Amino acid sequence: MLTYIVTRFSIFDYSCPRFQITKNSDYETYKNKLFSDERLKTKFNLFEKITLPSVLNQTNKNFIWYIYSSSMLPDNYKKQLLKLTKHPNIKCIFIDSFKDFCKINFTNEKYCTVRLDDDDGLNKNFIESLSKYKETQNKTVITHPRGQLVKLEKNKIIYGKKIDKTKKPPAQGLTGIGMDIYKCGSHGKIQEKYNVIYDETPDMFIMSCNEYCDTKRIFRN
Repeated sequence: MLTYIVTRFSIFDYSCPRFQITKNSDYETYKNKLFSDERLKTKFNLFEKITLPSVLNQTNKNFIWYIYSSSMLPDNYKKQLLKLTKHPNIKCIFIDSFKDFCKINFTNEKYCTVRLDDDDGLNKNFIESLSKYKETQNKTVITHPRGQLVKLEKNKIIYGKKIDKTKKPPAQGLTGIGMDIYKCGSHGKIQEKYNVIYDETPDMFIMSCNEYCDTKRIFRN
């Protein structure tokens, strides 16, 4: 089963109100917040230390990773992102808005799509673990509710509390069999529309706690 990992990396779209960074900000304030050096340096550091190696170190290499970023991303950061993602299995795409997001031509073979934020990570056996669902009926969602909090401190990954989000499927690693996981609606309500399989394998994702998370997360040991 071919796995498509899909990541959003600082997509600029002021018309999209669902993110905290957009709310209560005018156009220029939103733009300045999204593309500030302080925020982007933090985001790139998290991506390079946590997200990128978690994908590249997968034991099963049968994946394609689509990373969508903004066409308005400052040139120096565009170059940095392209340099970091120079890999045959990674496709980095710069878009103008969320209307252009996730326009992937999926193959006709058996596939799944995995949601991965730009500051979180997956267990190195994540894709291998998904292979057991290759015969699962399409339009099924797989969630791995058991993970761990992490933070970066002096460029070192600090591991925190183990988490179990069985009451609400987490966004980290949420997987759609034979469908685009980003078109399935809110991850917290996805169980209301789709058949959801809860895979209880421990430590299948790491969730980053940092000041630029759209949903505030508190690091706990």
